[in-house]
Amino acid sequence: ILKIKSLFLYKVIMNSKLKLFAVAILVLLQNPLKASHIMGADISYSYEGNLIYKVTVKFYRECKGIPLNSPSFKIRCADSAIESSLNFTRIAINDISLRCKDSALPCQPANTVSASGVEEHVYISMLNFNFAPLNKFINAGCCELKISAEQCCRNGAITTIIPGNFYTEAMINICISNANKNSSPVFNSIPIQYLCVNTITSYDPGVMNIDDDDSVSYELVAPLNDNNNNETYTSNFSPIKPITVANGPTGFNFDK
Repeated sequence: ILKIKSLFLYKVIMNSKLKLFAVAILVLLQNPLKASHIMGADISYSYEGNLIYKVTVKFYRECKGIPLNSPSFKIRCADSAIESSLNFTRIAINDISLRCKDSALPCQPANTVSASGVEEHVYISMLNFNFAPLNKFINAGCCELKISAEQCCRNGAITTIIPGNFYTEAMINICISNANKNSSPVFNSIPIQYLCVNTITSYDPGVMNIDDDDSVSYELVAPLNDNNNNETYTSNFSPIKPITVANGPTGFNFDK
């Protein structure tokens, strides 16, 4: 088994009548770690009625790192300084570690410093833009909003960037989305944790989108440590060269 120590970050774009949805992230790694823990996250939302959305955030935690508690959630206008903090409730902690059939789950007890493995922490929140404090975005005529989730710190085992604060976001145009009763794409696959050495690997993030008028595409992007602030890559890594691959005719290929 090849222990991957790198960051693979992408954005999912949903486009239908100027609707946009951005999502970050996957991390492929396993390495001893104690002080930091966040490997990645994804954000999705579902339309629940007039200006009401259910937002789901999934964090992926390295179980050798510190516990994941009290992440920060915000919503801000994309083109102004208007913002508001959000309250999310953690509804599940799932041990999603890849393991042999008869092996015990490594992340036990949940959300503690334990063996090498990966936990999925699921948070949800209902956003109602009809009432305060979120109606201030409607009153200000702000349509494009960023929903963000962050936590210190990004997994220190990542070697392709200088790991700092972990930040990711999704964008929603509530004016167009509400009119079309639109929901975001949803990830249906578990992020990769291991790759086999000297083996060609093809990975599909398993994004599903049920809205008929939408198109889905992908884009490699730089990881964020804050709103509009990128992490710093090491060596010659970049969004279009996120990992090192063996010499050969295929190399690293990305299908938008």
